[in-house]
Amino acid sequence: MSIQRIPDEVIESEILKIRNFFSEVPYKRWKKVLWELYSCYVYQTEEVNSGKENSEMLLLYEDLRRFLKDMNRLNEKMKTNDKKCL
Repeated sequence: MSIQRIPDEVIESEILKIRNFFSEVPYKRWKKVLWELYSCYVYQTEEVNSGKENSEMLLLYEDLRRFLKDMNRLNEKMKTNDKKCL
């Protein structure tokens, strides 16, 4: 689906979700939380994970970290744009 076909109210709703996500907990804190979740999974589980499971979890962690970084970048650009409009 082309972005031009997405209704404005849907886009505005999603933008608000991104802003709220980072306004309640800053990006650096989210990075730390994500790392803690990954670390706990790898080092604190009662059963021993296979190398494949650990590898898959590391790939998932990296994907989530990049996604979080991209969403933060988008949020910062939106804030900058808001300031320019004022």
